[in-house]
Amino acid sequence: MDWDEEVIPFHLKTLTRIRQYYEKQGNEQLSSPELNPIEQFWAIVKNKVKRSSFEVTEDLATRITEAYNSVPLKHLQAFVQNSVNWKSAYVMSRYEYYSF
Repeated sequence: MDWDEEVIPFHLKTLTRIRQYYEKQGNEQLSSPELNPIEQFWAIVKNKVKRSSFEVTEDLATRITEAYNSVPLKHLQAFVQNSVNWKSAYVMSRYEYYSF
């Protein structure tokens, strides 16, 4: 995997600090929307569903289905790639932290 040399050090430092905070709180794994593609997907669906008020003939299930179907495949692929990138950076930060 190719890494942008200017971006990775910042992400490693940030993720290391976040991981240290979570570990101090007694959590072993970081739970974040960036690490879970379904959370990114549902954030978009939720925003589309609540964007405007419901009409009399429209129900919640219809609005959710329309919002669900309107998310392009390329966005789903980007969510997965984004999660892979964050997880890889997180793993690298753990390795860097323990290799001192």
